[in-house]
Amino acid sequence: PGSHGTSKTPSPSGAISSTQNQPSATDSASNSAPGAGAGTKTTSRSAPPPPRTTTTPPKPPTSNPPPSNVAPAAPTGASVSVNWATDNPNDYATNFTWAPVSGATSYDVHYTFTDGNGHQKYDQTDNVTGTSFRGPNEYSDPSSLACFQVRAVNAYGTSAWDSGSAHCV
Repeated sequence: PGSHGTSKTPSPSGAISSTQNQPSATDSASNSAPGAGAGTKTTSRSAPPPPRTTTTPPKPPTSNPPPSNVAPAAPTGASVSVNWATDNPNDYATNFTWAPVSGATSYDVHYTFTDGNGHQKYDQTDNVTGTSFRGPNEYSDPSSLACFQVRAVNAYGTSAWDSGSAHCV
């Protein structure tokens, strides 16, 4: 018992007989590998997920600067006035002012001037860095007409004109 295979035993007459030993239930149980055979279950483990990282959102700015990659907004608060020209006592000067625009680096001022005889003397656009523009000292005739509009400019573009119509005096 406990052995497998063929054993040869001599008989009393001298003939040799062979018998094959079959494994016994105890042999099967003792010689079987645990978990061997059909239905073997194997388990595998995948790598653990990476650790979660959290980021703190940036703090909002203390002020609201304009976006840095867009054209500025149109100027507001424009007004035009006529004043005695201090550098030429025979003429009046036109002064055009507006509120500053955040993000603007300069302003385009469109200026037209028509004299008292109906002749247009100026129709031009000048670029200025401040928030005021002084027209030529030619406003001596009360029937003259000076008109202004302004728009803001920066590296990303130009705003719309400040209003749908010009500011005239």
